[in-house]
Amino acid sequence: MSQLGDTFQGIIKISNGSVRILDAQAIGGALLDRLCWTATFHEKVEMRGTSRWLIKMFAAPFGIDLSGNETSEASPQASIPKIKIKGMCYDMSCRLFRAALQTQLRTFVFISKSEKKQAGDMPVVTAAAMQAGFQGSLIFQVPDRLEKNTENIVLTTDLQTGQGDRSPEVFSAEHPETHALQIRTTVFSKEKIEATEHEAFLSQLATSQSDLITLEVTKKLEAYFKKYHRPDPLAMIQKRGPVAAVSFALRDEITAAITESDPGQEQPFSQSFSGLKTRT
Repeated sequence: MSQLGDTFQGIIKISNGSVRILDAQAIGGALLDRLCWTATFHEKVEMRGTSRWLIKMFAAPFGIDLSGNETSEASPQASIPKIKIKGMCYDMSCRLFRAALQTQLRTFVFISKSEKKQAGDMPVVTAAAMQAGFQGSLIFQVPDRLEKNTENIVLTTDLQTGQGDRSPEVFSAEHPETHALQIRTTVFSKEKIEATEHEAFLSQLATSQSDLITLEVTKKLEAYFKKYHRPDPLAMIQKRGPVAAVSFALRDEITAAITESDPGQEQPFSQSFSGLKTRT
């Protein structure tokens, strides 16, 4: 905690399990990027757990509701996008929220394949929402074993080796019946990357090739949101009060980090697109 304490000196104050923000403008940009990286990839579980806890504690003051209870009449369940992200979770979440800002969507459901995966996804997605300036409700769910394909938007990132010096490729497809959207981004590397290093490698690569990926992915998401997920006009002008803070225990975040496999592991990148129609 001492390393993080030095980083946030004069920015936040931690007392009795609560966090008070002293300088909100200082939280964001490179500092938030670094905190999210620490929450995902740091070799020490205490650092990962503490970083996740801080991100969650920052959520309410930044207008992000993590209570999981936001299902108002103005945002019926059918109109709420349900998202699954496979690979480059932070970068893709940032792009998703930037697209959402253009369409006034204020509630999203994020699907994780397991509670263990959800423990890592929740702070990463929350940090991305903060970074993009999104304000609204984020709901995190693990589907029942009998439930399949509950998500209607899937963002997948593939890593292919032996084909370096190629620009990233972004492909999208929409299911003809369910209208579920899949966006797959393929990035290329000359050298083989170990499976445990995929996510870290992709995050680093995304920085150098961010402009092209952002343009293509954001454009496809904006078009899809406008087509299928238009919010109720009354919800758009409805004033939101302050977001009630949700209490998170630091020890729980550290315990969750301990039970994980190595950071950055278990990222499924390949996804079949058979039976889908291509979007232009």
